[in-house]
Amino acid sequence: MFDQAHVALFVEDANLSGSEAERAGKKEMPGMYVQRDADERILSVSRMPTAECTEPVAADDSELLQFLSEVREDDERARLQQSDLDFVRVLEDVLDLLMDKGVISFTDLPEAARRKIMQRQSLRRRYNDVDLVGDDEPLI
Repeated sequence: MFDQAHVALFVEDANLSGSEAERAGKKEMPGMYVQRDADERILSVSRMPTAECTEPVAADDSELLQFLSEVREDDERARLQQSDLDFVRVLEDVLDLLMDKGVISFTDLPEAARRKIMQRQSLRRRYNDVDLVGDDEPLI
């Protein structure tokens, strides 16, 4: 497993090419330290040696840059997925508002949309019903 806290600190620095690094005021790319798994794949990265990250590698090492690129891509994908989830909730609220105000009717929506809305409402109700019992309260 990789340590995103360490990775996030230097992703941009490590992805600079030599000329970009010079323009950014960096004469030389700093070294990094990595932790590897049994198959020699990079698991985590740090600017400083740590108990886990003991192997020094050049900041412009192709394997390190590939790892950082994958971490960045995973992070961007996770942010997009979270944004999608947040936006779905906004759309649910907008639909509820429009239906409450009589602007649209539930039956105006396509059948597939109605099924998905009913399924989400059912799931949300079940989740909220289960969540009504606090974590500290006994069920019986």
